[in-house]
Amino acid sequence: MAIKKSRSPHATVEQMLKAVGGADRVTLVDVSALLRSLEEKSRHFKHRGQEESAKLVAGDIRVLEAMVPRLVAGHPPIPRWERGKAYQRGALIVTEGSVWKLINGDGSKRQDWETIVSAPAPAKNARTIEEEIADEIRHLAISSNLDAEEVAIEKRGLKRYQEAVKSSNLTVDHLERPVKLRQQLRYAAGLVEKIGATLRKRDERIEKLETDLKARFDDIQNRLVELAKANASALDDRFAAIEARAAKLESEPFDIDEAIEDSGRVVVRRFMRSGEVVSEKRHVTAAMVYRGIHSETAFYLPGDAVTRAGSLWVCRVECTGRFNGDFWILAVKKGRDGTSHE
Repeated sequence: MAIKKSRSPHATVEQMLKAVGGADRVTLVDVSALLRSLEEKSRHFKHRGQEESAKLVAGDIRVLEAMVPRLVAGHPPIPRWERGKAYQRGALIVTEGSVWKLINGDGSKRQDWETIVSAPAPAKNARTIEEEIADEIRHLAISSNLDAEEVAIEKRGLKRYQEAVKSSNLTVDHLERPVKLRQQLRYAAGLVEKIGATLRKRDERIEKLETDLKARFDDIQNRLVELAKANASALDDRFAAIEARAAKLESEPFDIDEAIEDSGRVVVRRFMRSGEVVSEKRHVTAAMVYRGIHSETAFYLPGDAVTRAGSLWVCRVECTGRFNGDFWILAVKKGRDGTSHE
């Protein structure tokens, strides 16, 4: 009888284990279909030399094979195949030491049936936890892609894994039945050690950073204290010199020197002591200062007087450019032209 492959999608081993005893019960059909799929994967991994992947798949296969006796025991009695009997699609029968499922026709032909469960292979003797840990440590010792610190972390992770298995009263059989429980425990234990190592390194960096920052803070504080002392001494000397000069100036009378600039437009007053100018004040007056003929490019101040078209104008506000009568006051209007008499 030829065995046909099922084309329907299969649940994962984890999903099957979760469904055992629940609302979505796992059937012999589901287990058989997934077993064939895993066996094909195992052969594929071995052919490509992926031994680790093949080992993981082999572990899943062992879990499913261990489920078969329990499913058979809880299944209603499966009748033996009877010649000439008409069967409905999906019916299960027992013959030739295997369980078969009708997939096509009425069951009168051998190709109408698909093998569901074959006799399980005898179980192999599993390693003890101690043997497993010893093998892993030997593998770490010869591994070339790990440095000494990484090897130490991995060893601590193995030790934590071993302690977790013992404290939970787990046996090798327990580790084999649930899918990848061993890998989950190993991963969790190793992850704890790696996180711990990372945190220890972080704490060391933080402590070093705190030490460096404290040293820099103390150095800056000391330099600020020294700078403050130096500045205080310099300021004291400067204040003393200023006070001495102020006292000297207060003891001497002022001399005032006054000068006229810009044709009388600016009055300059200089306050002097002992021939030294102490202060200078400049006052711009509005006195009338004649600036000649008006120019559109010149700048004029209040009081500036110009001649334009024969008339004299006095500037009222600061201005420049084209003549604007609002800015000027007519001071002297142009007279009439004289008459010549012979």
